[in-house]
Amino acid sequence: MDPTMNEAEVKATVDRFIDAWNAKDLASFAECFVEDGDFVNVVAQKAEGSDAIAKMHKHAFETVQSKSTLSLERLDIRELSDRLAGVDFWWKVVGSVSPEGEPMPERTGLIYFVIDSDEGKIVSGRNADYSEKRY
Repeated sequence: MDPTMNEAEVKATVDRFIDAWNAKDLASFAECFVEDGDFVNVVAQKAEGSDAIAKMHKHAFETVQSKSTLSLERLDIRELSDRLAGVDFWWKVVGSVSPEGEPMPERTGLIYFVIDSDEGKIVSGRNADYSEKRY
């Protein structure tokens, strides 16, 4: 890894994302992204802008994900430029419930982030759920 890209800040950005998601803190969640960032969730809905990304997660945070926990399973970082990193964030979620309130099995997936290591924020994200059972 080229020493010009701040790998520690990339990891810290992922940690802030996890912490905000687990706290269901929409303001902190929005702060993880650059103002004009974008995100595609596991059901292929796209939000553009940090506020829209947080708003897209509001319903899930209040319902099916309200008591769930997101954890990092593996993190692979690839330098794209002196300040941008491509990040494979392999995740696991436990404690989700269906829209009817039934417990869901553990879920696994991958988010691909582009992170600006100078700003310590996510520029773009694409989320995929590889679980057998989804809601």
